[in-house]
Amino acid sequence: MESQSVSAVISALVSVLVTTVLAPYLFARLKAREEKERRDFDIRYKEYARYVTALANLEKSIREDGERFWLETLQPHFDSISRGSFDVVQFQRDLSAFTLRSAAASAAHRQELAGLRLIGSKEVITLVDQYGRNLDELTQGILGAAGADFQEMRAGTEKRAHLDSLARRSQELNNAIIAKMRAELGTK
Repeated sequence: MESQSVSAVISALVSVLVTTVLAPYLFARLKAREEKERRDFDIRYKEYARYVTALANLEKSIREDGERFWLETLQPHFDSISRGSFDVVQFQRDLSAFTLRSAAASAAHRQELAGLRLIGSKEVITLVDQYGRNLDELTQGILGAAGADFQEMRAGTEKRAHLDSLARRSQELNNAIIAKMRAELGTK
């Protein structure tokens, strides 16, 4: 009989120990882990959102700058060639201004990568690096096209098709970056 009462007392003590010490401890650990995961998610979400916003602004700026360069800068120079009044110095100034704007946009893009490199996965960073290289090639292509044979560019030939291909690739990479970020955040 005595062994049953000792067994009952031990069982009661274990039960009390579990409910008063172990269960709250486990609950606190689980809650701390959940809070850490939530904080990590929030940090990653904010960084991804900031990057995606910057990426959209960069794309818009490059697209508008490129269109403005083609329509407002190159077209008048093309026209001046046909009229026989081409101003090489002004063309060089316009080309330099466009180059500086493009370089500034590219530098801003690279600066946005700093925070992303801290929290982004290897796959996201690889896609972002590909996007950056594609963007550099697109910018160089636009600048190279500006220095190309004016009649060839005016006719809209192979170089223009290559630039369009680079622009499409930028959009594809942008979509892949966003898709990967969403997958990592669990918001497919």
